[in-house]
Amino acid sequence: MVKLKEHFGPQFFVRKPHGIESSELAIKLAQASSEMLTPIEKVLDACLDFEPKNYTGKISILVNTFLLELFGPKLILQLRDSFSNATFSDGQVCIDLKSHFTV
Repeated sequence: MVKLKEHFGPQFFVRKPHGIESSELAIKLAQASSEMLTPIEKVLDACLDFEPKNYTGKISILVNTFLLELFGPKLILQLRDSFSNATFSDGQVCIDLKSHFTV
């Protein structure tokens, strides 16, 4: 509250006999903040319902060549297991993981 009062001045909170109350400015800012956060909340809510196995889009993978040689097979197996319906790209070619690295 100290930071808010420093930034917005004494008009941000109004002192009352029983404590302090939000000023009209504070109430308007709270409403505006809520309206600005609504689109972000919608995106985050959509992510909560995300099921990797149902994802059918394309996933691009950009990995250092050295790391790809070291971790590539394990990475591809994990991705294929988690995103079994997705198409993967290493930035140069498209990879259908259903036909690679069969277990």
